[in-house]
Amino acid sequence: YELAAEDLAWRSGLPWVFSATIGSLRALMAGYLRRGPSSFPAAAARVTVPTLVVWGTRDRLVDVRLARPTAEAFPRAELLILPGCGHVAQMEDPQTTARGVLALWERTAAGDGGGAGGSGAEVAVDQATTERAEAGAPLQAEHGAVATSWA
Repeated sequence: YELAAEDLAWRSGLPWVFSATIGSLRALMAGYLRRGPSSFPAAAARVTVPTLVVWGTRDRLVDVRLARPTAEAFPRAELLILPGCGHVAQMEDPQTTARGVLALWERTAAGDGGGAGGSGAEVAVDQATTERAEAGAPLQAEHGAVATSWA
């Protein structure tokens, strides 16, 4: 967290920070709302590699209810939902996020990874699984219903 705080302080002092942030947000929103062959769903549908969509239940920038439709937009996606995590999972829960990525790589290398052909295969990570990951235990991926409710 100290390194992240130092990085944030440094970035916040750059003269272009506000225009770059606003420009990035505008481009992201325009890309997401765009229609036609360059829309987000069309672009995601062209991604042919296994994809892990990582989402936190406490994301205040993008509601967790968009996690499933986002994962379903990719042909070979898996969905990892992290309870209690916000928008930046790789910083807020780096161990579980890394274990999710590693599990996808291992399943892919074994010929068993990469989602179920656009069905939005999901990796459920409940509190007990998160605690096991923090203790160094391997992440056990469970395909099927997400253990965390986002309704």
